[in-house]
Amino acid sequence: CLGSFLPFSTYFGHIKPWLKKIDGSQKQVDEQQKHALHIMINISLFGVCLMIIGYDVPAIGNDTSPLGLHGALGPVGNVIGKIYDVVRPGATYIKIAGFVMFVLVFFLKGFALFVGHSSQQSSGCAKPASVAGFTCALFGSVLMLTGSAILMAWGCALLIVFLLGALYFAHLKRKDMHVSMILKKFAMLGACLMVLGYELPAIGQASW
Repeated sequence: CLGSFLPFSTYFGHIKPWLKKIDGSQKQVDEQQKHALHIMINISLFGVCLMIIGYDVPAIGNDTSPLGLHGALGPVGNVIGKIYDVVRPGATYIKIAGFVMFVLVFFLKGFALFVGHSSQQSSGCAKPASVAGFTCALFGSVLMLTGSAILMAWGCALLIVFLLGALYFAHLKRKDMHVSMILKKFAMLGACLMVLGYELPAIGQASW
């Protein structure tokens, strides 16, 4: 259900305003940049939905009932169980696609911070926080795609550090309490914690 909601909210809430022509004023340029960031974060959150499907669909029905609910839904459960049987063989690919979508925004943001840091360094005003930012974002997103439980756990830890830093420097320090953006970053923190919960017990095994 959440995966179905996100495409509509992204299109009507951000893609349509982002595609509107602007007169070039700084305010409208800033608004377009905010919409672009929201689009990327929503893609990331959609990836989280795919990750959950990829993690949980293979486990459905392990107690021999169609939905793992001891047949509580009766014939409806049988129908939905058949749907899961169709999806189950591709669950790994769905999970990988979800991870790629999830880390995309981190990788792009990390690359942007790296480019910004390079220009700051050449002008002699580089900031340590930008180094930490692009390091956590770039390495964290790459480690999340390795398929190794222990490396993915480290990737989660790096992305959590990045998100906490982003919450502080982008919102608390600037006193920019953009509620929607803050909630989305908390949702991404929750996704990282979820992956930690799945991967820590699997350390020593391949995740893909």
